[in-house]
Amino acid sequence: MIEQPCFFAAAHNDYVCTPIHYKPLMEKRAKDLTTVDYHTGHWVQFEASDQFNNEFETWLQNKISLS
Repeated sequence: MIEQPCFFAAAHNDYVCTPIHYKPLMEKRAKDLTTVDYHTGHWVQFEASDQFNNEFETWLQNKISLS
């Protein structure tokens, strides 16, 4: 079990790490999981950089303020 908070960027046009296969695995193994859906390919950080950066920064700030 992963005890640390996890951020999963589910890229729905990714043919390598398909969310349909990996999202259930992450949900089963990560105790504190946040999943955000993106309509991009594998490289979410490049294909939706503004959206990813904003959502990841918000998630990170929330996790920091909770500790």
